[in-house]
Amino acid sequence: MPSAPLFNALSNALSLPADTAQTNSGYAHLDIAGVIGAELAEPLSHMQQIVSGILESGKISRRHVKQLGYMIEGARKTAMQSQQLARLANGRLRQSHEKLRLDILLTQALAENLPRLQAQDILLQQHIQPVDVIFDPGLLTSLIDASIDWISLRGHQLNVSLSLQNPPEFSLLRFTANPRPESALKPETPPEFEKLSWYLLMEVTRTMGVKITRTVSATETVLNLEFQRSTPPPLEALDHAETRSRVDSWQMGGSSAINGTAPLLVTDDAKLRRTVETICLNMGMELNCAANSTRAARYCAQERPPLMIYDERCNDDVLETLQSELTRHDPNFPFIEIVDESKTLMMSTWMSDTITRVNIENLRTMLPRALMTGLSRKRTQP
Repeated sequence: MPSAPLFNALSNALSLPADTAQTNSGYAHLDIAGVIGAELAEPLSHMQQIVSGILESGKISRRHVKQLGYMIEGARKTAMQSQQLARLANGRLRQSHEKLRLDILLTQALAENLPRLQAQDILLQQHIQPVDVIFDPGLLTSLIDASIDWISLRGHQLNVSLSLQNPPEFSLLRFTANPRPESALKPETPPEFEKLSWYLLMEVTRTMGVKITRTVSATETVLNLEFQRSTPPPLEALDHAETRSRVDSWQMGGSSAINGTAPLLVTDDAKLRRTVETICLNMGMELNCAANSTRAARYCAQERPPLMIYDERCNDDVLETLQSELTRHDPNFPFIEIVDESKTLMMSTWMSDTITRVNIENLRTMLPRALMTGLSRKRTQP
């Protein structure tokens, strides 16, 4: 955990200006440790109550399992955000600036969060235009995730818009949340203290050079993110499906990035191969497989894949040589390593320039995002 001086430095750097702080925010100037503790206190208390009830009755219901799942995921999210914030504050992050489809990454992030939004009775509407930006993929993914987390208010209608502005190299991502009087759940009021996601947003946008503004009131909450170096993608890269206001599948919004592509999977584990095949099939893409590093090298000698997924158990000298050869032709060639490690919370370029590590326990939820991040990159071939 970061030291006390780091917490104090973060608090000073991330404290809100007087004109943007919420009027009843008694926790606005807490250090990061206090914010983390405040966010963990409620879910951990609920988890303790559920576990106590289970111990007394000797039974667990489906509802309790579902509630525990949501609470564990919330605690995991807080752990990830705190790790990311510490990395940014300590300057332990190497950026790789690449051309990315902001609209694709945004649409897929909304799709990933849709079950949670529905559970909070949040009605989602989208108006998303195709936009290219040049940023570090890991930072951009974290920015999108933190924005969705901060703006997600129970019992609200959430409108998300992405559009090119004038001049065309400037784009605006806007989140607007309004209470729904007809909601089955009591609409959530603005939080009494700052969410950890807001502090992460402040630090990520500062690192990326993205302008962030917000307005908060009882009737409307607005978050604006202004991106420079934005352009419309080439006409041949556009797909009208990407701008529709629905997020009902992983394939939605990503067809132009995944059609006609077939990542290469390196593993001799039949169960793992079937799982990855199912994930790719649900995303509308094919998958080529190699049982070991030697066969993977033979495949790549005939045809270079757009992305490589490999089982950490197959990572030997041959595979390392193959990785070096692929990155020699394309320094930003994307790799996804599937690892079996319960403490693996990070993904994307938070850990490496080109290697995304995905825990096998979270494969079905994390691999689609990792695939979309890798395939949305515009790589320059020699």
